[in-house]
Amino acid sequence: MESTETREAKPDSGRVAGLDVFRGLVVAAMFFVNYLAGMPDTPHMFQHEAVGIDHFTFADLVFPAFLLMVGVSVPLGLGRRLSRGESALGTVRHISLRTLALLVLGVATVEYWAFDPVATGLSSPTWNLLFYLGVFLVWLDVKPFALLNRGRTALLMRIAGVVLIAVLFAVARFDYQDGAGPTTIQTSWWGILGIIGWCYLPNALAWYGLKRFQTRKGRGDRTTLAGLAALFGLEVAFYCLCDAGVISGPVFDAICSKVNLPPLFGSHAALVTAGVFAGELISAVKEGRRRLAFWFAEAAFLVAFGQFLRIWQVANKINGTASWCLLTAGIALAGLAFCCMAAETRPGARLLGWAGHVGSTAMLAYVLPEIFSRIMDATALLLCPAIGWPEYDFCPANLWNLVWPWWSTGGLRGILNAVLVASLVAAVAAFCGKKRIRLKL
Repeated sequence: MESTETREAKPDSGRVAGLDVFRGLVVAAMFFVNYLAGMPDTPHMFQHEAVGIDHFTFADLVFPAFLLMVGVSVPLGLGRRLSRGESALGTVRHISLRTLALLVLGVATVEYWAFDPVATGLSSPTWNLLFYLGVFLVWLDVKPFALLNRGRTALLMRIAGVVLIAVLFAVARFDYQDGAGPTTIQTSWWGILGIIGWCYLPNALAWYGLKRFQTRKGRGDRTTLAGLAALFGLEVAFYCLCDAGVISGPVFDAICSKVNLPPLFGSHAALVTAGVFAGELISAVKEGRRRLAFWFAEAAFLVAFGQFLRIWQVANKINGTASWCLLTAGIALAGLAFCCMAAETRPGARLLGWAGHVGSTAMLAYVLPEIFSRIMDATALLLCPAIGWPEYDFCPANLWNLVWPWWSTGGLRGILNAVLVASLVAAVAAFCGKKRIRLKL
C-alpha cells in the first residue's frame, strides 16, 4: 500500500497527491474509530455494526477504503517493476515476500491477547517491541540516512531482523484457553494486515500476468481491464456460491477453519480487484476529467451491484458479505475521486497536505498506534512495581492514565480524547512521511 512507488512511477503530482491524501484520510479515520472501539456512551456510527444486521456504519467504511487503496496501488507499484524490465521471477518473488510479510505482521499484531509471559519468559510488551524492532531492521526505509538502505549495512540489518523475528516466534508461547496449555502461535484470525496480504496475493499475480500478456501480444489496456472485470466477477460468484452452500464439504471446511476462503478470496478480494481496476485506469485513461468520470461510473456500478446483492445477503462488515464489500467500495472510490479533485486545487492541497504525508507512509502509520500502546504497557510493567503501586489501572506511572483520562467514561469527553490522541499519532505519521521514513514491504 505504499505510495512512494506511485510517486516515482507517475509524474502527475496532483493526481498522485490525491491518492496519498485519500490514503492518509483513511488511515486517520482508522486511528479515530479504533480508539473509540469499546468506549462507552459513543454514537453508534463510530462502532462496528453487530453481526447479521443488514446495515453498516461509518466505522465499517474504513477498512474497505483501506483495501481499495491496496488495489489502486498494485498497477502503480508493480508497473514500475515491469517498466524497468525486472524478470518475472523477481516480480513474483517480490509479491510472495510482501504477502508473507503482511501475514506475519497480521498474525503477530492480533494474537497478543493469548500471549503467555510465564511460559515465554518475556512480558507481552517486551516481546511485541522486540518484534517491531525486527520489523524495522528488515523493512524500515529511511531516506535521510541512505547508507542504512543499501550495501553491506542494509544486508546485515535485514539478516539481524529476520533472525530476531524468527527467534521471537520460536520462543513465544500462547495460551488459547482451549485446554491444550501454552503452545506455539496459532491463527485465530489473520488480522487486518493478514487479510490485506491474502487479498493482495491473487490480485497482484493476476494483474502482473495480464499486463505481461498484454505487452507480449501487443494488446491495448482494454485487455487488462477486461481480465480484471472477469476476475472480479469470479470472486463475487465464488463468495455467493459459498454463502449459498453450493461450495462446501469436509475438505473445504477444514481449509476454511485456517484460511477463511469465501471472504479472503471472494468478497474482500473482489473489493481489492475493484481498486486494481481503478488503478489501471490511471494509465489507461490519460485525461484527468475523463478518468474521474470513469471512476464515478465504476463507483455507481459497485453501489448498484452491492444493493442488488442485498436481496439475498445482508450488508455487514463482520460477516464480510459481498454486498457490504461492493457498497463500501463504491462509496470509497467516489471519495477517492473527490480527493483527487480537491488535491488539484491550491486550497485543497494546503488544507489536506498533512493527509498526503500520512498517506505516503501508510504502512508505518498503521503500526504506530500498536507500538505506542506497547510502550505504554511496558512503562506500566516497569515503573508501577518500582514505586510500590500494586494496581496498574490506577498507577500514576501508567502512561495510559495520562493519555486516556476519559477512556472508561466515554461520552463527549471520550470522543474529544480520541480525536486528540488520533491527531497526535497522525502528526507523528505525517512527520515520518514528510521525512520519507516508511516501511518498505
